[in-house]
Amino acid sequence: MTDRQSTVLNLEKPYYSIYEAAEILGVHHNTIRNRIKDGTLEAGRVGWEWRISRAALLAFVEPQNRA
Repeated sequence: MTDRQSTVLNLEKPYYSIYEAAEILGVHHNTIRNRIKDGTLEAGRVGWEWRISRAALLAFVEPQNRA
């Protein structure tokens, strides 16, 4: 298991910002925005900001681990 995978599996907060999710997944924040836009990463808006649930992050990572 890589460090990135163990970080994702040990998520403690219920919701994450785009920037936090990008850091956890090791990608640029625009990648997270693009995944939200194309529907591959579920997120919701709170005011002007996007929030990504722990469950959505885990669901996003899970198919990638199976490939």
